[in-house]
Amino acid sequence: MSLLVAATLAAGSFLVGRWVMRSGRPRDGSADAETGDAAPTKTDDSGASGTPGAPVVAAAKRTPRAAVAALFAEFPCTLGDVILRTGGDEAWLAGAVVFSEEVPVSALFVAPDAGGDHAIFVRPRPGVSVAWLRAVSPAALDALKLGSEPPSALELDGLWFERTRRLPVRAERVGTGAPDVGEQVIVAEYAASGVDRVVVVAGPGVLRAWRGVVLEEALYEVIASGASTLDPDE
Repeated sequence: MSLLVAATLAAGSFLVGRWVMRSGRPRDGSADAETGDAAPTKTDDSGASGTPGAPVVAAAKRTPRAAVAALFAEFPCTLGDVILRTGGDEAWLAGAVVFSEEVPVSALFVAPDAGGDHAIFVRPRPGVSVAWLRAVSPAALDALKLGSEPPSALELDGLWFERTRRLPVRAERVGTGAPDVGEQVIVAEYAASGVDRVVVVAGPGVLRAWRGVVLEEALYEVIASGASTLDPDE
């Protein structure tokens, strides 16, 4: 087989795969949501399982579909979904860090195919909020001179942000590619005039920040792709 033919077949397979991912079914707890093959998930050297409070999902003990369905039940999206943003941007939600008190209060989804270090920060019902973010660069983060306690306000690129929420929470990683922020962190949300937002995650030896815009409901669409990083047999 010539190199030209092989390349053509490979490209065709990729396009078919992307179409299948986006042609998924609604997340309604039906039998369809419990079937299908699972992709491998990331793990650390400790082999921690995907139980509440664990920082990773181990490859040998992946989070059951039913458990993750419950975890994201009050969120407008879940692992494997695709968020389409007005203007043509899209984000496949491959993994997430879920922040919980007694129940999940927010989630930071990672989107490896959105270009750059993108993330989607979501709060659940009844106050659903979706923010399209990009990681703040290490240099910009150093310039903020943040400590382990997120300040009441911060300035980023000449824009002044006031803190609107501060919560000490438990962090749980699920899916693939979610950042390791530790198990106990403080999540602080900041707002500027208009739609600009900053999310800061601070913990022992960890300081991460993302900046972007909050999306009104009319400015995005969630497509339940049916793709998942979960084990259908558990």
